[in-house]
Amino acid sequence: MKAAMILGCGYTGKRLARLLCEQGVRVRGTTRDASRAAAISEAGAEPVILDTTKVVSLISLAEGMDVVFDMIPPRRIAQGAGSGGSGKPGDEESFEDDTAAIVAVCAGARLEKFVYLGSTGIYGEVAGDWIDEQTPVNPASPRARARHAAEETLRAAHARDGFPAVIVRAPGIYGPDRSLAHRIKRGAYRVPGKGDNYLNRIHVDDLAQILAAAALRGSPGAVYLATDDQPEQARVLADFCAGLLGLPPPPSVDETEAARTMGESNLAMLQGDKRLSNRRIKEELGVTLRYPTYREGIPASLEPGERSRS
Repeated sequence: MKAAMILGCGYTGKRLARLLCEQGVRVRGTTRDASRAAAISEAGAEPVILDTTKVVSLISLAEGMDVVFDMIPPRRIAQGAGSGGSGKPGDEESFEDDTAAIVAVCAGARLEKFVYLGSTGIYGEVAGDWIDEQTPVNPASPRARARHAAEETLRAAHARDGFPAVIVRAPGIYGPDRSLAHRIKRGAYRVPGKGDNYLNRIHVDDLAQILAAAALRGSPGAVYLATDDQPEQARVLADFCAGLLGLPPPPSVDETEAARTMGESNLAMLQGDKRLSNRRIKEELGVTLRYPTYREGIPASLEPGERSRS
């Protein structure tokens, strides 16, 4: 891989850009917001202001790229609003996604790989069972259904034209300035329901290396679960984070109130009761996790002054 483009070069994208640049890869990172261009440059990449709803502008950018990383999530729109709408918790949800148009443009670029960052939310709730890439999906929220539709577009393009799509499904992504501990510190987190459902996490630095490995060693048409070694129950995870900060455990909130304040898709993500296997990323992609569990990753995500001295 000599040249790569990261569509949607945000929190994870900048980490990936830095990793690839350190490996000698020429990287372009796109953003819709010009104010974010400087942060992309600081990661070593060439910033490109790009509105992916107007994907014709991608044609020249994709030429000469070996790999395209599609990290653009579905956009939430308010029910009844236009493409620029924004929803509020409690609104009926609707999502738009640009994957089909992006694939149509990139199909002529002779890419080695097209790596799509998807979501494990498409599995739905499986009552705490262990699942892997072969487990049937059951997208139960509007966002999850939009994610699933994007994957179906990629699978169809691979089956029809040999489009070199690789799908990486990630659970909750955390890291510096963005973790459950940071939300608890701001007083912005409540444990939905009993908190006995299993959650899965991946540190942003580990996700970056998984995405890079998928581009180099992933099989076109394959799916990989980018998760760490230890799923954990929501209450246990929240109490661990609070303890790091020297704060009391965050309160619980009943499911009715959680649905009203969080929105259907956010609540479904927080209540997805499943345990994800990461065997495939280790055996096929050769990944060794830097933060194998949240017990190493979350403390490393906090600044020294944020942690309790007790």
